[in-house]
Amino acid sequence: MWNAMMVLGLLALLLLVAWLTWSKWRIRPRAMKEFAGRYVADSAFRESFEEDMERQSRAIDAANNAAPPMSSEVPGLIEDLLSPDRLRNNVASIRLEKAGSTVEEALLSAFDDPRCVWERDGSHAMDSAPAERVADLLGDMHSRRLGDRLAHLVEHKEWYASGIAIKHRAALGSAALLPFVIKHLSDREGQSSSAEDGVELGIKQGWIEPAFMEGLLSWAKQTTVDASLPHSAWAVRFYGEYGGEEAIRTLQSEQILSLDNNRTIHFALDALNRHHVALPQGVLEPLLKKSLAGAGNWPWEWVFAPALAALAVTDPQGALRLAEAQVDRPDGPYSDAAIDFIRSTSGLPKPYETQPPPGTPVSDEERKILDDLQMCVMVFAEIENGGLSQYFFNSSGDYWPDAIDALKAIGYPQGATALHEAAHMLHLDGASVVRDERMLQYAQLSEATEKRLDKMSEVFYSKSSDRVQLRYMLRYRDLFARIHKARLAVGLE
Repeated sequence: MWNAMMVLGLLALLLLVAWLTWSKWRIRPRAMKEFAGRYVADSAFRESFEEDMERQSRAIDAANNAAPPMSSEVPGLIEDLLSPDRLRNNVASIRLEKAGSTVEEALLSAFDDPRCVWERDGSHAMDSAPAERVADLLGDMHSRRLGDRLAHLVEHKEWYASGIAIKHRAALGSAALLPFVIKHLSDREGQSSSAEDGVELGIKQGWIEPAFMEGLLSWAKQTTVDASLPHSAWAVRFYGEYGGEEAIRTLQSEQILSLDNNRTIHFALDALNRHHVALPQGVLEPLLKKSLAGAGNWPWEWVFAPALAALAVTDPQGALRLAEAQVDRPDGPYSDAAIDFIRSTSGLPKPYETQPPPGTPVSDEERKILDDLQMCVMVFAEIENGGLSQYFFNSSGDYWPDAIDALKAIGYPQGATALHEAAHMLHLDGASVVRDERMLQYAQLSEATEKRLDKMSEVFYSKSSDRVQLRYMLRYRDLFARIHKARLAVGLE
């Protein structure tokens, strides 16, 4: 019988295999079928693949378990970081990160190496540019010198290079840089998120000068209230967070909480909710009514969730009734928001955050309840990511009989039926629970059967699955709320 830790381990493994398959062939599901056929039929290929996976696993484990590098090791690790070999990159990154600020100078000097370029390799994979790997390590150690070192890249042709440069320039928090930062914060079609991240980093690190902060608050207020300027969620949030009582009064004004405010109404409600401001029902009810009537129209489709949260401050039962009505409309526009609201107000964790911390007392009956949900979470995640084809291709398919039982247990018979039918499409007696055998079955599927699998996968994309998971967790609310508190207590959420 599987358990939760096994499920989590298998999930990590299957995602790794899926990534490796994707990175090699780029085309799915045909690539998976080609890989499955070759893996089963070609023993030399299979042995080579498994040896390579084992080699990579050993190298990463060794790096994770190693002590921080000595100074004599740093030059070699920099060499590996700049190498085109991805495994050497990964190992070097792990080791250098352990060294912390002691390798700051060496990493800054690495930018001068001719191999430290910003062009990504042909895969376009994240961090495949050597300079990007160097910058990421320096960013993780909060090197303030990075902002000046990358200043020349602000207009670089590679967006990720310019994004990193803008972020770390903004983080410097110098009054002299205020026009530069505001320019990028105001550029909604460009790198505004990089500038936003930079300001937040600068605040967190204590690098922001008072004059910079004062100028930024002035810009944020103007952006919030001036209808002639482009809207900015970040500006409203920043103003609400750091603008004090004046900002809270402004965000509660008739101008902002107006049915005619098609720019910042939802952002303002979010900011006020963060301060737990109680708003009159006379203000909220028209906003909720318009959001329900104006679904699909900007910005009213985004008003429902923050207005519902605001209503809960003064009328929790009314807010709950309103949310319940939306949950029962899985194809409606606000089902997801309603589910999130009920889950949060009920003290429940997200479905994928239900693994109890070590040492948490859990009975056998409770363990079964948790395991059934965790199995279903894996099923939904795997199929939503790559359909039933990917589910049976990967290690997850070893547990399809258990998954059918779990889907029934949480109250989703439609999913159980679809999974049962799909398993018997791979083989008349049901897909093998031995992966090598199942991969051969999968490789022999016709194109027509593959299309049927894709169509059947839609059962698992439905919002009904989110509703079923919520109802299941509410059925055992005390258990899941207790797990949520235990996870929060040890910092797992």
